[in-house]
Amino acid sequence: MLRGLHTASASFRAETGRPAVLVVDNFTKLAKRDIPMFERFVEFAKYEADEGNLVVTFVASEGHTPRRLAGPFICIFNLFSN
Repeated sequence: MLRGLHTASASFRAETGRPAVLVVDNFTKLAKRDIPMFERFVEFAKYEADEGNLVVTFVASEGHTPRRLAGPFICIFNLFSN
């Protein structure tokens, strides 16, 4: 999955000169169910952002944010807080 996203985002940037945008809704479910996959995905998102290929927005629909995403350069949107 991540390899395909990398290829698609790099192609998009090459064609348009702009990074692709990916919105991940309810990311806290992944953080709860599969921590290793969640961490790989976060590292992938950071790498792609550094390369300028992809901007990933994580949207939380619950009231908490995993510590892995809490940091000075990461923005989390809590749209629906219970």
